[in-house]
Amino acid sequence: MRWTLAALLALAVGGSVFAQKTTSGHVSDAGKYSVVFPVKPSKLEDDKSLSTAGGTLTLVTTRAEVNGVTYSVTYTDYPDTIRDVSPAVILDGVVNGMKGSDGEATAKQELTGLTDGASGRVVTITARENSVRAKVVYTGRRLYLIQVCGKKDAVKVTAADEFLSSFVLRN
Repeated sequence: MRWTLAALLALAVGGSVFAQKTTSGHVSDAGKYSVVFPVKPSKLEDDKSLSTAGGTLTLVTTRAEVNGVTYSVTYTDYPDTIRDVSPAVILDGVVNGMKGSDGEATAKQELTGLTDGASGRVVTITARENSVRAKVVYTGRRLYLIQVCGKKDAVKVTAADEFLSSFVLRN
């Protein structure tokens, strides 16, 4: 009887632990943002360099993976040479670069209510069986790319909605 009760108690406690939602809040002081990942990020503030016609960009990415879906936030500071380029042109360029030659932007909407002159878009890009849901925000000379990548159905989950909506710019 004691073993049966202990086993039932272990199952009840274990079941409640598995039923709990696992999330991991992340605050980037250097990136000046916060976001809630569905799981603890596997890579924090990973720097990569990208050579462009306007100069070398440093992309800083924090990412987490769960169930074949990648959740990430990348930010980069654009060089002063693009100060005269409108935010709309920059956002268009980012979205076009994301979709590449075989992708299609199946949903795109402007973000409203952003502060400090920020501009942004929410976009869904599909290419064959894969999909990217992203929020792209441009403020000052900094670009933020908040994205969920994976198979089409896998990126349509509640965790993806919550991740994208949790992104907040910090001062």
